[in-house]
Amino acid sequence: IHFIQRDPKMLDTMDPALSTTEDPDTAMEEDEKQATIQFVSESGQAMFQPFEVPRNINPKKLQMILQALFTDDEEKNRPYLFFVNDKEVKESLISTLQFMIIDYEKAR
Repeated sequence: IHFIQRDPKMLDTMDPALSTTEDPDTAMEEDEKQATIQFVSESGQAMFQPFEVPRNINPKKLQMILQALFTDDEEKNRPYLFFVNDKEVKESLISTLQFMIIDYEKAR
């Protein structure tokens, strides 16, 4: 997942909840499914080791994880956008990946 600094002007236009309405049973099943991700800077540098997250994770939760990983207060307080193969994660990771074809051999 690539992350870039978000333009502060865009914060007012974003939905604060960043959640979707789902059937609770479906949401529970999706919570159990995991995806291995790695945060990569805009320049392509891997910032942290890969780790697993629920596939239905949303940008707000990705932001919280990134803030927990950063040690510099300035970096922690910046808003970020998240991308997978140049497609922004807007609702959830799974909705972003849903129609993507990913070459896992190339990604290694």
